[in-house]
Amino acid sequence: MKRMLIALIIQTLSLNLWSMDQFYGTVSLQGCSGALVTVHGRSMDQKAWVLTNGHCILELKKFALTSIPIPRTQFMALLHKNQNETFAIYIQKLIYSTIKKTDIALYQLDESYTQIYQRTGVMPLVISQSEAQEGESFILVSAFWRNDRRCQVDGIVHQLQEGPGVFKRSVRYIHCETKGGQSGSPLISELSGEVIAIHNSFNRDGQLCRLQNPCEINEQGDKNAVHRAAYGQQVAWIYNCLDENFEWSLNERNCKLPESLTPLLH
Repeated sequence: MKRMLIALIIQTLSLNLWSMDQFYGTVSLQGCSGALVTVHGRSMDQKAWVLTNGHCILELKKFALTSIPIPRTQFMALLHKNQNETFAIYIQKLIYSTIKKTDIALYQLDESYTQIYQRTGVMPLVISQSEAQEGESFILVSAFWRNDRRCQVDGIVHQLQEGPGVFKRSVRYIHCETKGGQSGSPLISELSGEVIAIHNSFNRDGQLCRLQNPCEINEQGDKNAVHRAAYGQQVAWIYNCLDENFEWSLNERNCKLPESLTPLLH
């Protein structure tokens, strides 16, 4: 009961504060964007997480990394009330990163949500338990570029291929111009204020299945490039990879994300 109440407080505070400023809780990484996030049920006393793209961590020929310690000298910039007010947050380890099936990476910080809130006044954004749906309105917020885009889900793609990466149930949005550095930006539902996906790609030249030119693959295997279309990756299946304490675990029965492959980082 106490855990449910804490989760409700986090969700309410995050939604109210995010509504006042869309940069609230977003994170600028080296060359990418991200967000300070939590999940329903996770305690404020647990170590905080940052969500971004796996391709911000990996070379595209590698598929998954898990539990890698990071030197404390590596930090990110956490945004608060406006795009110029930032705080340093320090990485403890990379929990998980993949570009197979989806394009996500989770960092664990060296502070709890409570400690970060007490120091910065920033609460985490909440990852939605529901997949993004066609027609859903959202705001794509890039802390790296300090800009945002109001967009709408145009469709859900069976498979999306970009070079060697193949992603499932990707979110397509058109008339929503994006660029490098926006990778990892949260797609924040205008209705709930929760993170429904993260941005990861954009078809720049109309080419087929190449880097920076992803293509769509339907259930029959037909490939199609939608010039200038942007894409994001679903995040709801993170919930299937959490243990009873809401910590990351690939060993959960319903977790369908790929396990770690070696070699890891150079």
